[in-house]
Amino acid sequence: MTEDQIRELFREMRNEPVPPDSKARVRMAVAERTQSWPEKIRRRWKWLAVALAPACLLLVMLMTREKKIVLPPPPVVHPPVVASVETPPPAPPPQPHIVRARHRVPKPPREIASKGASLIRIETPDPDVVILLIGG
Repeated sequence: MTEDQIRELFREMRNEPVPPDSKARVRMAVAERTQSWPEKIRRRWKWLAVALAPACLLLVMLMTREKKIVLPPPPVVHPPVVASVETPPPAPPPQPHIVRARHRVPKPPREIASKGASLIRIETPDPDVVILLIGG
């Protein structure tokens, strides 16, 4: 088909009336495509709520119930029978070894017999410097 034939076909179709059911289908499809996503969900939320409500209630019931663990009773253990044998009395606990502390009494310092004050004079090569050692 050439472009002229296509244009002629469109002119013929323009003169024919469009069936009303086709118009309705096209308008519904356009309206559905232009809806925002919350509007699309709004139609289905009721069915979703009906399906999720029992599941949530079941989950809450399972979470709040008490957990009871049934344990079997512990086995009865009888002590073994032992022939009575005389045992010697237990030895007394060992006594700790006590060490006496030695207290030293300080003695007064001895007095050195002094014969008097002693004086040592050291002269250096410098005549202005003289070292004096005085002992008592």
